[in-house]
Amino acid sequence: MIPRSVLRALACLSFAVAGAPHVVAGQALDRTLSSMVGGALGGFGGIVATLPQGCGGVFSDRLCNLHTVAKGFGVGNVLGSAFGAARSGGASSCSPAERFGRSLIGTLAAGGVSVAGVSQTHGNLRIGLTPFVQLAEGMGGAAMLSPCSWTPSRADSAAIRFASECQNPSRGLARAAAGLGLTGGYAGLYLYFHHVWWSGTPASQWFVENDWDREERDADKFGHMFGGYQLTRLTSELLQAGCVPPSHAIAWAALYAWAFQFQIEEWDGTQQLYGFNPSDLVADAAGVPR
Repeated sequence: MIPRSVLRALACLSFAVAGAPHVVAGQALDRTLSSMVGGALGGFGGIVATLPQGCGGVFSDRLCNLHTVAKGFGVGNVLGSAFGAARSGGASSCSPAERFGRSLIGTLAAGGVSVAGVSQTHGNLRIGLTPFVQLAEGMGGAAMLSPCSWTPSRADSAAIRFASECQNPSRGLARAAAGLGLTGGYAGLYLYFHHVWWSGTPASQWFVENDWDREERDADKFGHMFGGYQLTRLTSELLQAGCVPPSHAIAWAALYAWAFQFQIEEWDGTQQLYGFNPSDLVADAAGVPR
């Protein structure tokens, strides 16, 4: 059975398609999106920065110190989210320092509340809910930045124009097909992984392990990179077919590909055969940019 968290994530993407002409030009949505991108980059950077201390390096083959890797991810995620929200948009009525301060406060507050809520869940549900922490941080940063208006840039104007052109009723079928493709396609991916990849012996506790240079694992890194590329490409094309402007579609697609693959690594941490693998995560991230 598909966890509610996965269905909610897919529903959010479908909602982005359905409501694209009305919301893509909003400053709050732009700031939330920018914050989420920043948080993903910051969290990834935090993990990579802690690999020498926590795992012995990117190319090591050993069990990793969970707390070291987790701290790196947490700090990088919060700072990245705050910075991403603060730098979104063009010329602003607030100074850069004020924007960063506001977004940091909003990110910390919303992140704290969401983490507290997720921590009350257990097992697979907790893993499935983790992307919503990033979404909450983005919304918190955007909310705190609401007094800071900005002047629309050429990119903003182009997005508004693109969305307006998609108001044509003839695009309704394309948008419905895009939403169905997003929901059905990625639900199918989840079911595949759940029944084929995570059907082995459960680990006694969630753990982190690098498997670099172990039998076929080096070739596996290419699969992670190629998977990230294809997820980003297909999601971006579906979102654009659903009238999401190209610049927004690529960002949402990259976020989805990263969140989906990050969750795969999280689920692997529950399996005795695999473990959460930072080197696989590096390969995932290498495939996400287009």
